[in-house]
Amino acid sequence: MLVLPALWNGFPLLQFDTGGYFARWHEGTLEESRSTVYGLFLNLFQWPDFWPAVVVQAGATAWVLSLVLRVHGFERMRVLLATIAALVILREKVLRPILAGVSKPKMGRKPKHWSPIDEHYEAIRQDTFILFQDLRIAA
Repeated sequence: MLVLPALWNGFPLLQFDTGGYFARWHEGTLEESRSTVYGLFLNLFQWPDFWPAVVVQAGATAWVLSLVLRVHGFERMRVLLATIAALVILREKVLRPILAGVSKPKMGRKPKHWSPIDEHYEAIRQDTFILFQDLRIAA
């Protein structure tokens, strides 16, 4: 479940500053708030396309979370907590953007040249709006 956002994005590392961590190891320099150890980690797990780094980080996170749950006596509630976390992620990353896109767009000049992604999102917005009307869901 921890790897799903990376799979959704299609690429594991998408932060603007990831290159700063990666460069520390190659350049052999130090920079404030950029860990050389994490740069080494990324270098070790860079093939193919940094996916092993994502899997190792997800595994380490799951392990640490299981330790914390066990120490605090919540080991039996793992499934419940995982379900709640999944629902929160679903709400924040899927439902909220869809609902925001269903509302009527700001009135103003339409672009002269629509890119393919603009046309795609406009079609999704219109189809979702019609679906919500059919289901009688106010948006």
